[in-house]
Amino acid sequence: MATSKAESMKRGKFIEDIVYEFLKNKGYKNLSKTTSEVDMRDHIDFTFYSDKLNKTVGIDVKAPTVIAGYKPNEANYATFVNNQGIHGWLYGKADFAFIVTFDEFVIVKLSELREFLEKKTEGQEALFGNPKKPYTKFHCSNAGGYRKSISTLFYIEDIKKLPSSSYVKHDKGKEIREYYSFQKIC
Repeated sequence: MATSKAESMKRGKFIEDIVYEFLKNKGYKNLSKTTSEVDMRDHIDFTFYSDKLNKTVGIDVKAPTVIAGYKPNEANYATFVNNQGIHGWLYGKADFAFIVTFDEFVIVKLSELREFLEKKTEGQEALFGNPKKPYTKFHCSNAGGYRKSISTLFYIEDIKKLPSSSYVKHDKGKEIREYYSFQKIC
């Protein structure tokens, strides 16, 4: 059964709260949550000042996804086009994607992740339904029928190999697992 929009939003907030606490504890300057409008339009959940980059950066938090046929932490989805038919989070204005798994935070430059996934799916027409095959473009569908979104499944381990990627283990795995009801998500 697909997750309702309300449940998806609730999970997203739960994961964003965990990421916020992590970033706050790391001492990032001027850490702030963006408005709902910025989050939806620009796909930026948080901004903070990076001393290393000497600028304010935006991150888009991606929650763990439980996918039938895959181990937890093995894969997640990326969205090229969202349900409204406009740019998905891969084409958002964030500087970094902050991918949360049940055991790790994986941080990667959004531009690098986008380029990687574009190359992996180059020339493909989106299929209807979710083939659950990595690097295959597909339209999500639900009981209501066709949706405009175009997504792809990717392996977390592949993303961790990208040059800009970094990752760190976290201690929130038990809390996240308890929060999630293990159901098919698409």
